[in-house]
Amino acid sequence: MANSPTQAERERIARELHDTLLQGVQAIALRLNLWARDPRLSADFRAEIEILARQSRNIVIEGRDRIIRLRDEGDPIDFLGALEDQATSLAQGRAQVLHLQTAGRERALSPRVADEVLAIMREALVNAFNHSKGSRVTSTVNYGARHFMTCVADDGVGIIADTLAQGRHSVHFGLIGMGERARMLGADLIVRNRLWKGSRVCLRIPAAVAYL
Repeated sequence: MANSPTQAERERIARELHDTLLQGVQAIALRLNLWARDPRLSADFRAEIEILARQSRNIVIEGRDRIIRLRDEGDPIDFLGALEDQATSLAQGRAQVLHLQTAGRERALSPRVADEVLAIMREALVNAFNHSKGSRVTSTVNYGARHFMTCVADDGVGIIADTLAQGRHSVHFGLIGMGERARMLGADLIVRNRLWKGSRVCLRIPAAVAYL
């Protein structure tokens, strides 16, 4: 696993995130809120805008939580709660039905591991909702004795063969970033695919790395 950043580096990253990314997303959310109340727009259109505004606010909240954890890595986070909030937010306004499942005795994750896993699962969920064209998306978490594993599966068209074969060179499904994050954790990213029968993306982390 790569060396953790120093406190000074974490504080610098936190400042940059707050001053650029979060403030930009906050400005977008405020503009969306104004549009959602514009009587000149149709009710259906305003409802769609409100969903986007809510998702933008969730991004800001999650970003601020990440900044706090960058400054102080002491306390573990509520991983299951954060994953449920993330998945539920991404599922809003989607055609697919979201299912959340857990197995094993819940254990506290290392804060750094939890952050990286949430980022990987966000990408996997976004891919499933945006590209699968299926009717169901399932997110599972398994607290195993030897490994911690979390998966996102769908019943859609599957990942096209060319995209899956490109692996690290593919941008469309975010496999590059997911793979890089997994390698930083010393974890395995497992992608299983059946054309027109759905795909399954799993992250498997050794227990000694994952748990506090």
